[in-house]
Amino acid sequence: MRVKVFIVGLALSLPLLSAASAGTIYAVRDDARTLISIDPVSLAVTTVGPLGVADGLFGDLAYDKTSGTMWWAAGRNNDSLYTINLATGAATLVGSYGINDLFTLGTVGGKLYGQSTAGNVYEIDPLTATPTLLGQNSVYPGGYDWNPNTGQMVFMEAGNGGVYSVNLTTGAATLLSAGAGFVNDNDIAYDGDRNGYWVGDWSGNLFQYDASWNRTVSLTGLGDIASLEYVPSSVTVPVPGALLLAGIGVVGAL
Repeated sequence: MRVKVFIVGLALSLPLLSAASAGTIYAVRDDARTLISIDPVSLAVTTVGPLGVADGLFGDLAYDKTSGTMWWAAGRNNDSLYTINLATGAATLVGSYGINDLFTLGTVGGKLYGQSTAGNVYEIDPLTATPTLLGQNSVYPGGYDWNPNTGQMVFMEAGNGGVYSVNLTTGAATLLSAGAGFVNDNDIAYDGDRNGYWVGDWSGNLFQYDASWNRTVSLTGLGDIASLEYVPSSVTVPVPGALLLAGIGVVGAL
């Protein structure tokens, strides 16, 4: 009887593991001051919880997969860096970077980078939020996100939706695509599970872009969002054969 219960438990765990592999889109609703999650397959929207921070507009989320840390640059009217608890939505202050309208935040190699609407590009210390100026470009930015496949920090220009990569040594911007139409103040998130991008904007739209920057409107009416990030699943889905062998091993042991 104990063996049968164990095997049934494995069978029941399969749908849960498969569903988790879809990853999760997270976004900050500026109007409601809350963190929301979006299922990238069903597009179901869930309110995670309140940020507990009163101010901040047009900010940016950045997720460090190595440490499991979600960073948030709050944006206009709040020149501060936070970490966000993905289970509750609560934001914890790291420190003030003191830069007006820092609308982008991206992470790679344990480092944080941001760009203001003035075009200044900074490295942000993740422990103190102290900024170091790297260089400048003339693009009015949406949010940053790192694409590990191309080795580029990518961002979308607010307004015409042009797509750029930014040089993290000099701050120079390189045009990747002229864009697929208007996008309000926004954030971009690379989705490695689908080799494409999600973009959320302050008009409440969720766009999906493929690797060639063709666009699909996935959702509307999301509220004022300009901070968006894709978090891949940390769950490894075992192959069915491995599960079967595991069950047989237990039978033999008993």
